[in-house]
Amino acid sequence: MKLLFHDYGSSDDFPDIPDTTFTEAHVLENFLTQQSTRSMMGELECENGFKIDIAIDENLGMVQYFSIEGDPPYFMAVSPTKLVEGSHDFLISGEPSEIQGRFCLSLEVFKKVVMDFFQSGSRSDAVQWEET
Repeated sequence: MKLLFHDYGSSDDFPDIPDTTFTEAHVLENFLTQQSTRSMMGELECENGFKIDIAIDENLGMVQYFSIEGDPPYFMAVSPTKLVEGSHDFLISGEPSEIQGRFCLSLEVFKKVVMDFFQSGSRSDAVQWEET
């Protein structure tokens, strides 16, 4: 599978990440590990017509799955364990975006969900998905 990453923009503390194409799993996994030291949000587009929005904020991640055209339905990955009470703010273009706590994933689960998308272009079976 091939995925194209596009950064949604970050804060003044972190420069934008250039568009990147991932064709090898280990390269994508290394990229995700490197991003866990910062706050970022972007999208990974698959050639099958679907994409995921991803966000990382140090030890938390978030994944939303939907069509490249932006048509519904939209699905959010639900954390298998409660990590956040209430909600958490992820940065989008330097501005906080509130995400409900049940959608905040551990980095381990986050990486698994993203890597499953890389392998199949579909929603991961590692988590439940909620239509939003």
